[in-house]
Amino acid sequence: MDAILLGVIMAICFVQGHNAYNSETQTKLFNKRNLPLKDVKAYNQFCGKLIYAFGVMATLTMMLMTSGSPIASMAGCILLIVEALVMVRYYSKKEITFLKGY
Repeated sequence: MDAILLGVIMAICFVQGHNAYNSETQTKLFNKRNLPLKDVKAYNQFCGKLIYAFGVMATLTMMLMTSGSPIASMAGCILLIVEALVMVRYYSKKEITFLKGY
C-alpha cells in the first residue's frame, strides 16, 4: 500500500513537472497573475525542475516515514514542511532573475 502511495505522488509530481517544463506559454501553476518575464521558456523550465526536485525529495522523505517508527514519521512530517519552505524560498529568490526590469 505504501509503495502505491509513493508511486502516485511521484507520478503526479512528474506529470506536473513535465507539463510546466515543456510549456511554451506562461503557466498559472506558480503565479495567479501573469508576470512580465524576460524568457517564458526558461522560467517554465525552472519551475519544472523545481517540481521534479520536490517530487523526488518528497518521495524519499515519505519512504523514511513509512519505515514504521513513530519517530521517523514525526521527523518525516517536519522534513516535508522544511522541504516545502526551502523550495518556496529558493523560488522567491530565483524568480527575480526572470522578471523584466530586474
